[in-house]
Amino acid sequence: SKPTSRGFVSRKLSMALVAATAVGAAWGLAGCGDDSTSGDSSTPASTAIVRGVEQGKCKAVQIDLSGKPLDSYWVHQASGTWDERAFKDDGSRFRRALLILEGMRDPKTRDLQCLYDELKAKNKGIEYSKNGEVFDPKDGEEYWIIDPPSSEPGIALRNEPKDIAKFFNHKGYVYEDSIVKIIGEPIEEVDTFGRKHTWYKVRVIQKSANFENPAIAEVGDEGYFERKWLDEKVEQTAGQVN
Repeated sequence: SKPTSRGFVSRKLSMALVAATAVGAAWGLAGCGDDSTSGDSSTPASTAIVRGVEQGKCKAVQIDLSGKPLDSYWVHQASGTWDERAFKDDGSRFRRALLILEGMRDPKTRDLQCLYDELKAKNKGIEYSKNGEVFDPKDGEEYWIIDPPSSEPGIALRNEPKDIAKFFNHKGYVYEDSIVKIIGEPIEEVDTFGRKHTWYKVRVIQKSANFENPAIAEVGDEGYFERKWLDEKVEQTAGQVN
């Protein structure tokens, strides 16, 4: 049968890190944040990323979050040396690290995103999950949600695949340990800064047991969110139908 949890517990930032996040935002540090809060990284950060890809100057990035006010799970997910080997052998964790750093407004987000984009371009757009397995979400597949620490947990399930009306144009939120099923083909959208976003329409198959929130999306609810919130594919067992 399908697993009901990956062994995670409810993970929220301590008040100290929430305060640090607010300070980081005021300083204008790069970070995408979740769909319900801060939005995309600043234009200068994006420009730096694009230049890094074009010039091939992105280097391996060393991350160490030990000592940060984070649950040990998230510390492990983001910490390590991120390079081409990690991109192919541990791609899911690479993407988790990016989202964790974005949520913290960590200045190393720029370097890590630069490296990821460069390696993706080098591999002709191919991304990986783990052990060299290609990460390529398709219609009908089910995926775990990655909802890293931030000041406001939850990923908005949008009514439309557009970067507008963030606070109102959605059906609710999905959280860590949720499972969604992809419906149809992805939709590409370019925002006002010229950055490409890939959206998927999904149906909630399992909602998180770790969060109780009046705005939580219920099983069966459908909506859109970005590709970056899809974590690893749920392994189906023989005879399982949803």
